[in-house]
Amino acid sequence: MEKLNSSDLMTGNYIQKDGIIHQVTSIVDNQNKKKHKASDIIKTDKTSEYVFLNHFEPILITKDNIKKIGFHKLITSYSINEGEYNLDIITNGLVKVRIHGQEITELKYIHELQNNFYWNTRKKLIFNKKK
Repeated sequence: MEKLNSSDLMTGNYIQKDGIIHQVTSIVDNQNKKKHKASDIIKTDKTSEYVFLNHFEPILITKDNIKKIGFHKLITSYSINEGEYNLDIITNGLVKVRIHGQEITELKYIHELQNNFYWNTRKKLIFNKKK
């Protein structure tokens, strides 16, 4: 699993620790990395204090996770936002993102998808853990 970097995260992003999904509520970029080897710290919806980011992992994009953040299955892809934002599943674990039919990027993790969706639509994806 890839290492998370605070520069890749926004508040509201979903990450995991020991298989439990956390939502990031605060991020502190540790400016003194020589003194603290563990780098950046964050606070999540499940932590009452700041914790080191290196204790967390990104969440892979899967068909189940795509549905949990609001995408709907089409014939060969997944869609959200009235069909203007679409995902095509690729066999090597990536998804291709298309906006208005134009392919713009490939992504692997839920937080990347959340950020990309927000940058392109100014809307947030919410993880429905009950689905």
